[in-house]
Amino acid sequence: MEDNFKHTPGDSDKPSDDKPSKRPLEVIPYSIKQLSKLYGVHRSTFYRWIGPHKKAIGKKNGHNYTIYQVETIFSRLGLP
Repeated sequence: MEDNFKHTPGDSDKPSDDKPSKRPLEVIPYSIKQLSKLYGVHRSTFYRWIGPHKKAIGKKNGHNYTIYQVETIFSRLGLP
């Protein structure tokens, strides 16, 4: 049986699964756009998700959520 998968030097024996590489998640100030991209959803969907948790999260101070607010979002919604 012939293998059609081409190997180049340095490739692993497993074919890639086209998923983005897992990078460590940094808890830094994020905007809504950045958070929705992390979770893989549209901004309006992300707004609906955080709606019930707005009191615990608090208001943004400017464009980004603070590190404390991002930690609260991650604990309430789970890690992206």
